[in-house]
Amino acid sequence: ASGTGKTRMLEEIENKFKRSGFNLIHLDCSHQTSIRLLKAIIKKLLCFPSGLAMEWLEEVRLTQYFADINKDAKFFSAIKSFIQGDYLNAANLKLISKAILLLLDKPVLNNHVLLILDNIQDADSIIEDLVKDINDYFKDRRSHVCVVVAMNTEVTGKNGLDQESF
Repeated sequence: ASGTGKTRMLEEIENKFKRSGFNLIHLDCSHQTSIRLLKAIIKKLLCFPSGLAMEWLEEVRLTQYFADINKDAKFFSAIKSFIQGDYLNAANLKLISKAILLLLDKPVLNNHVLLILDNIQDADSIIEDLVKDINDYFKDRRSHVCVVVAMNTEVTGKNGLDQESF
């Protein structure tokens, strides 16, 4: 809600986790498509180990990171196509979600990961499902992944998301 200190609270969370050595992914879901949000997550996860910031990921780099975690050519092809284009359908959506889970769980990420999704009320069900997938994937084991979702509780999102959705 406006004036309740949500932005300040997120800044404090970020600072605390940053001091503890976490890699940060902070995305604002306002005015963002699911495609842009998913791409941003994958690109940041791929860039953490090297510390490089790349506008577009090269095929060589994708091969390097996915070769040891999934040898399936269809999987690799879907990830590559998604990152290099704007195509998202039900079939490759499952693969994209799987890729994010594998990257979050990848041992090369020596540091922990904090994923903040601000204004989640403006996200669609694809992002909602991803948050639930991450929670389900990591819930029964000690994890190096923390997900924080923040929303304006006075506003129901454009796709009907509200605090009861999570």
